Amino acid sequence: MEDIRDGLAARPADERPLVAVWEVLGGLASAILEPTEEWPLRMEVLRANPTLLPRLWASFATYERALVEGIAARTGTDPDRDLYPALAATVAMSAFRAAMALWRSGKGGRPLADLLDAAFTQVAAGLAPPPSGTSAHGGDPGRPGAAMGNRSTIKSKSARTLPA
Repeated sequence: MEDIRDGLAARPADERPLVAVWEVLGGLASAILEPTEEWPLRMEVLRANPTLLPRLWASFATYERALVEGIAARTGTDPDRDLYPALAATVAMSAFRAAMALWRSGKGGRPLADLLDAAFTQVAAGLAPPPSGTSAHGGDPGRPGAAMGNRSTIKSKSARTLPA
């Protein structure tokens, strides 16, 4: 959890909180994807024992609390009294969990990092519903480089697209 707090603290001070969290969670996703024998085995165990999934999701509560504290520090808010840090952390972790669940299922058709970028792109765009007839396999507005943009596009336009 220190990695999350330290990662947020290391992000540029003028960077929007959502973009900072996106970058930090992107780093976490990259760490998950590091080539090891352990991670594929974990996924195999989870596929064979879906009753373990609630434990995995519950473990994210620790990450979420670290995000609350990091966002509060970045925004000068109180993590225990102000709504913003908890709301931003919860939305970010929900985006992370959704991307992770789709990736874990093998039905997302894309790497975890791309699914995470798609999730945050959609959050940054206000969660507008995708155009009719689109899916995760074609015409997905959250696909990096699509109309909504990717992390760099949103980062450069963050003053217009993300609330303060």
